[in-house]
Amino acid sequence: MKTRILFLMIAFAACAIAQQAFSVVVNKDNPAASVNKAQLRKMMMGETAAWPGGAKVLILIGPAGDASRSAALKEICGMSESDYSKQALQVSFAGGGKSPVRTLPSTAAVRQAVALSPGALGIVEGTQGGPGLKILPVE
Repeated sequence: MKTRILFLMIAFAACAIAQQAFSVVVNKDNPAASVNKAQLRKMMMGETAAWPGGAKVLILIGPAGDASRSAALKEICGMSESDYSKQALQVSFAGGGKSPVRTLPSTAAVRQAVALSPGALGIVEGTQGGPGLKILPVE
Protein backbone atom coordinates (compact mmCIF):
# COMPACT_ATOMS: atom_id res chain seq x y z
CA MET A 1 0.00 0.00 0.00
CA LYS A 2 2.81 2.40 0.91
CA THR A 3 4.47 1.66 -2.42
CA ARG A 4 1.31 2.58 -4.32
CA ILE A 5 0.92 5.83 -2.44
CA LEU A 6 4.58 6.70 -3.05
CA PHE A 7 4.21 5.87 -6.73
CA LEU A 8 1.09 8.05 -7.04
CA MET A 9 2.78 10.94 -5.27
CA ILE A 10 5.74 10.75 -7.66
CA ALA A 11 3.40 10.56 -10.66
CA PHE A 12 1.42 13.60 -9.51
CA ALA A 13 4.61 15.55 -8.81
CA ALA A 14 5.89 14.78 -12.30
CA CYS A 15 2.63 16.03 -13.80
CA ALA A 16 2.76 19.19 -11.71
CA ILE A 17 6.16 20.23 -13.03
CA ALA A 18 5.51 22.72 -15.84
CA GLN A 19 6.78 21.40 -19.12
CA GLN A 20 6.84 24.05 -21.80
CA ALA A 21 6.00 22.33 -25.07
CA PHE A 22 7.40 25.17 -27.18
CA SER A 23 10.20 27.70 -27.32
CA VAL A 24 10.38 31.16 -28.82
CA VAL A 25 13.43 31.55 -31.06
CA VAL A 26 14.89 34.57 -32.81
CA ASN A 27 17.89 35.23 -35.03
CA LYS A 28 21.13 35.31 -33.00
CA ASP A 29 21.64 38.96 -34.03
CA ASN A 30 18.23 40.07 -32.75
CA PRO A 31 18.81 42.51 -29.84
CA ALA A 32 15.77 41.30 -27.86
CA ALA A 33 16.68 39.62 -24.57
CA SER A 34 13.14 38.45 -23.74
CA VAL A 35 9.53 38.94 -24.71
CA ASN A 36 6.62 39.23 -22.34
CA LYS A 37 3.47 37.20 -22.78
CA ALA A 38 1.34 40.24 -23.64
CA GLN A 39 3.73 41.38 -26.40
CA LEU A 40 3.93 37.87 -27.83
CA ARG A 41 0.14 37.56 -27.80
CA LYS A 42 -0.25 40.85 -29.69
CA MET A 43 2.30 39.69 -32.26
CA MET A 44 0.65 36.29 -32.71
CA MET A 45 -2.82 37.81 -32.93
CA GLY A 46 -1.72 40.24 -35.66
CA GLU A 47 -2.38 43.27 -33.44
CA THR A 48 1.17 44.53 -33.81
CA ALA A 49 3.70 44.07 -36.59
CA ALA A 50 6.75 45.45 -34.80
CA TRP A 51 9.13 44.73 -31.97
CA PRO A 52 8.90 47.12 -28.99
CA GLY A 53 11.84 49.07 -30.49
CA GLY A 54 9.94 49.59 -33.75
CA ALA A 55 11.66 47.05 -36.02
CA LYS A 56 9.33 44.93 -38.15
CA VAL A 57 8.58 41.45 -36.80
CA LEU A 58 7.74 38.33 -38.79
CA ILE A 59 6.04 35.56 -36.79
CA LEU A 60 6.66 32.03 -38.07
CA ILE A 61 4.92 28.89 -36.83
CA GLY A 62 4.63 25.27 -37.89
CA PRO A 63 1.59 23.71 -39.53
CA ALA A 64 -1.80 23.11 -37.91
CA GLY A 65 -1.58 20.05 -35.70
CA ASP A 66 2.04 20.72 -34.73
CA ALA A 67 2.43 20.19 -30.96
CA SER A 68 4.47 23.35 -30.39
CA ARG A 69 1.96 25.45 -32.33
CA SER A 70 -0.99 24.04 -30.38
CA ALA A 71 0.77 24.59 -27.05
CA ALA A 72 1.68 28.20 -27.92
CA LEU A 73 -1.84 28.98 -29.12
CA LYS A 74 -3.29 27.63 -25.90
CA GLU A 75 -0.75 29.16 -23.51
CA ILE A 76 -0.14 32.53 -25.19
CA CYS A 77 -3.40 33.24 -27.05
CA GLY A 78 -5.83 31.17 -24.99
CA MET A 79 -7.26 29.73 -28.21
CA SER A 80 -7.81 26.43 -29.93
CA GLU A 81 -6.57 25.83 -33.46
CA SER A 82 -10.01 26.47 -34.97
CA ASP A 83 -10.51 29.71 -33.01
CA TYR A 84 -7.06 30.91 -34.04
CA SER A 85 -7.67 30.06 -37.70
CA LYS A 86 -10.86 32.15 -37.68
CA GLN A 87 -9.08 35.06 -36.02
CA ALA A 88 -6.15 34.87 -38.48
CA LEU A 89 -8.58 34.95 -41.39
CA GLN A 90 -10.23 38.08 -39.97
CA VAL A 91 -6.82 39.77 -39.58
CA SER A 92 -5.84 38.97 -43.16
CA PHE A 93 -9.10 40.45 -44.51
CA ALA A 94 -8.91 43.51 -42.27
CA GLY A 95 -5.44 44.42 -43.55
CA GLY A 96 -4.32 47.72 -42.05
CA GLY A 97 -0.62 47.02 -42.35
CA LYS A 98 -0.61 44.33 -39.69
CA SER A 99 1.58 41.37 -40.48
CA PRO A 100 -0.22 38.05 -40.14
CA VAL A 101 1.56 35.02 -38.81
CA ARG A 102 3.22 32.90 -41.50
CA THR A 103 2.74 29.14 -41.38
CA LEU A 104 5.61 26.97 -42.60
CA PRO A 105 5.52 23.22 -43.36
CA SER A 106 7.57 22.16 -40.31
CA THR A 107 9.34 23.48 -37.25
CA ALA A 108 12.63 22.67 -38.98
CA ALA A 109 11.59 25.13 -41.71
CA VAL A 110 10.69 27.66 -39.00
CA ARG A 111 14.17 27.30 -37.47
CA GLN A 112 15.86 27.76 -40.86
CA ALA A 113 13.77 30.81 -41.78
CA VAL A 114 14.33 32.50 -38.41
CA ALA A 115 18.08 31.91 -38.68
CA LEU A 116 18.02 33.78 -42.02
CA SER A 117 15.68 36.62 -40.97
CA PRO A 118 16.93 39.13 -38.35
CA GLY A 119 13.42 40.36 -37.44
CA ALA A 120 11.72 36.95 -37.34
CA LEU A 121 10.34 35.20 -34.29
CA GLY A 122 9.55 31.49 -34.42
CA ILE A 123 7.57 29.07 -32.30
CA VAL A 124 9.34 25.70 -32.22
CA GLU A 125 9.37 22.49 -30.21
CA GLY A 126 11.96 21.73 -27.60
CA THR A 127 14.32 23.86 -25.62
CA GLN A 128 17.30 23.93 -27.97
CA GLY A 129 17.99 26.95 -30.15
CA GLY A 130 20.06 25.78 -33.06
CA PRO A 131 22.59 27.28 -35.46
CA GLY A 132 22.03 31.02 -35.91
CA LEU A 133 19.26 31.10 -33.25
CA LYS A 134 18.75 32.11 -29.67
CA ILE A 135 15.88 31.25 -27.37
CA LEU A 136 13.92 34.16 -25.92
CA PRO A 137 12.50 33.67 -22.45
CA VAL A 138 8.78 34.44 -22.25
CA GLU A 139 8.07 36.52 -19.14
